[in-house]
Amino acid sequence: MQIKFFSLALVLGSSLFGQTPWLTTSDPVGIARSGATVIFGKNLESASWNPALLTTLDAPRSVFFSYNLEMQYTSQTLESNQIIHGSSDRNRSIPMLGLAWRLSPSLVLGLHSESTFQRHVDFAPLSPARFFGDRLLLSARRTEIQLAWSPEQYPQFSLGFGAGISKVDYQGGLSVRLNIPTNSSVALSTSNPSLGLVEQRIIQQGNASRSSFQFGGRWAINSQWSTGLAYQSGLSGNLSLTANRRDGIVGYYSTTGFGVPLVGATASAASLLSASTVRPSSGGYEFPGRLAWGFRYRANSTFTIELDLRKTVGSFMIPAWPTIATPTSAVAGAPSSLPFGGPASGLRIASSTSGFSLGTDINVNRNWIVRFGLGQDDAGISDDFVNPVLGGSRSATFSFGLGYQVWGGELNFGYQVRQSRDSSTTYLDGNWNASGFSPTVTPLGIEGMGHIIALGFKKSF
Repeated sequence: MQIKFFSLALVLGSSLFGQTPWLTTSDPVGIARSGATVIFGKNLESASWNPALLTTLDAPRSVFFSYNLEMQYTSQTLESNQIIHGSSDRNRSIPMLGLAWRLSPSLVLGLHSESTFQRHVDFAPLSPARFFGDRLLLSARRTEIQLAWSPEQYPQFSLGFGAGISKVDYQGGLSVRLNIPTNSSVALSTSNPSLGLVEQRIIQQGNASRSSFQFGGRWAINSQWSTGLAYQSGLSGNLSLTANRRDGIVGYYSTTGFGVPLVGATASAASLLSASTVRPSSGGYEFPGRLAWGFRYRANSTFTIELDLRKTVGSFMIPAWPTIATPTSAVAGAPSSLPFGGPASGLRIASSTSGFSLGTDINVNRNWIVRFGLGQDDAGISDDFVNPVLGGSRSATFSFGLGYQVWGGELNFGYQVRQSRDSSTTYLDGNWNASGFSPTVTPLGIEGMGHIIALGFKKSF
C-alpha cells in the first residue's frame, strides 16, 4: 500500500506548483479546504466532485446551495516606464446547488450544478500586450445527475458515476493595426501607398453545450484512514462564433508606428474600416479532464486532515483570436512565429499540469467547525511565455472557513486567496509599424491574484 501511495505521489505531484484552468471547487466547504474534497465523507458538497461520497450521507434526502463571489485581477508593468496597466471586469458570482435522495440502503441518486472553470480579464486600450489579447471571458458550468452504489455487506466501499451537460461561454478579443491606403477601396500597393496606421480593437463571442461525465470511488480502510479516486471528463469542440469591431478607433499612427499619419489618413481610415469585415476563428476549444486521488486521516473526533493529489488530463486550448479582412489582406494579431500567435486550430495555453490541496477540519464543539487549507498548482507554460490575458503562471492558494449548526442544518463560510507567481517576459511588448509587429525585447512584468468568498447552507431531511 505504501509503495502504491508514493508511486502515485511521484506521478501526480512531481511538480506541485502553479495554475490550472480549473476551479478546484466552488462550494464554501471545499473553498475553505483549498479544494481538498475527494474523500471528505458525509458531505454533500464534496459529492459534486466525487459522486461515490453520496453513499456516506445518513439522511434519506439532503440539499445544499451556496452563493460565491469570485474576483480576479491581473496587472502588466513595462520595466521601461513602470506604468501599471490593471485589468477590469474583475468580479463574478458563482452559484452552486446539490441534491441527494437515498433510493435504497445501497443506492443514492444525486444532482449537482457548479462552475468548474472561470476566467475573466479585460484591459483598457493601449495596454502593452494588447496585440496578443486584451479581453477574455471564459466559463464552464456542469449540471449532472449522479448515482452511487455501496454493497450492503461492505459499506466502507462505494462507487459513483455522473453524467450531464456542460455549458461553455466565451468572449475574446485583441487590438490590431491596419495600413491605411491612399485609396481605401483598393489594395495597398506602390501606386496606392500607405498614409499611416489605424488601431482597432476586435472581438468574438459564442457558446456551446457538450455532454460531460464523472466517476469516483471511496474506501474507508479503517476508522482513521480513507482513500478515494475521482475523475471529471474534459470538454472539446467548436464554438459557433460571431465577431465584430469593439468600441471606437483607438488611434492613428505614422507608418513607423509612432507619431501622426499623413494628411487624409483619418478619412481614409473610416472608409477602410467600413469596407473591412471582422472574421471569427474556427472556434476550436479544449478543456482537459481532471483526475485526483485523496487520502484522509481522522486523528480523533476533533481533528481531520486530507491530502488530494490531482492532475489534468489533456490540453487546455481556447479559440484563436479573430482577424479583420481589408481590401488588401486579412490582418491577424500577434504574429504566428511568436508564442500564442494564433494558430488556426486555437491558442494552446497549457498541457498536462499537476497540483495538490491540503485541508483540515477542527471540530471546536458540537456547533462549530473551523477549516483551513492550502494548495499549489503547476505552471501551464514556461514563465518566459506567460500571457496576462491567457494566464498560465504558477500559483498557490490559502484558505479558511467556518461551519455552524443552525436552523436544523449547517451554515458554511469559506474564503480563499490565490496568488500567481510574478513573472517577466520580453516577447509581449513591441512596435507595430507598416511592416507589422516587431518585439522591442523590453521586459514586461505580470502579476495576478484572486479571491473567493462563499456562503452556503445545507440541510438533511
